Amino acid sequence: EVSLSESPTGFVSPDGRYVAYDNAQGVWLRRLDEPEPTRLLQEVGTQGVMCWAPDSQSLAIHVNARMRVVSIPGGAARDVGPTAWIP
Repeated sequence: EVSLSESPTGFVSPDGRYVAYDNAQGVWLRRLDEPEPTRLLQEVGTQGVMCWAPDSQSLAIHVNARMRVVSIPGGAARDVGPTAWIP
């Protein structure tokens, strides 16, 4: 079982229906009206950098110096390309 408390940051979708978060097991998505999350990506290394599309239909995720976009709910991750990360 994975809980939001295992992650320091959750990103709530603009429509308020989802929260996305990352932890040591990957990137997770949870509908706020359902008890169990689903894993979007098994990859780690997001550094807590995610951004929702304004319509809540996709999520951009910074993973290991690359930008991935995932369609919501549960679509396949699409690699957009390399990113520059300046903390």
